[in-house]
Amino acid sequence: SVTPSSEVIERSPPVLKTKIASVDGSLEMDQQQLAPPKPKRSRPPPVVFKEDWSGKQERLRSKSAFGSHPEWRLLPVLVKSNDDLRQEQLASQLIHRMASILARAKVPVWLYPYEIIALTDRGGIMEAIPDTISIDSLKRNDPNFTDLRSFFEQHFGPPGCDEHA
Repeated sequence: SVTPSSEVIERSPPVLKTKIASVDGSLEMDQQQLAPPKPKRSRPPPVVFKEDWSGKQERLRSKSAFGSHPEWRLLPVLVKSNDDLRQEQLASQLIHRMASILARAKVPVWLYPYEIIALTDRGGIMEAIPDTISIDSLKRNDPNFTDLRSFFEQHFGPPGCDEHA
């Protein structure tokens, strides 16, 4: 189970991360997928953040005693209980290593390795990805939710359209 934490965790200096971005962000698609008509979106997504992560980070940085440190950052975390995170921690370490190897080889992929700390065999702390929500939250807040693909296409258009790219 996941327990959202309302506490702010400040960490300085941050753990270095390897992020690998796609060269052009393009995907291969069939010719048929490139020309569908633009859908009419009747409403914006029902799940909207009250404050984006960078805004929250700057607001809290200005109030922090350590906010002037050049490597200060706000770290979103999930506190998990009744879950053994040791395998996830190992997988995260492998993803970090693979991201480093792929970056050195200049392979055009994008990986977001995140931190996992197993504190016991029944719980730990996981770094959350900023400006995201859980699928459970999406299901609870959008009465028309059926699946992720339909949600994405309803709000951003089908694959191949300008808004989708």
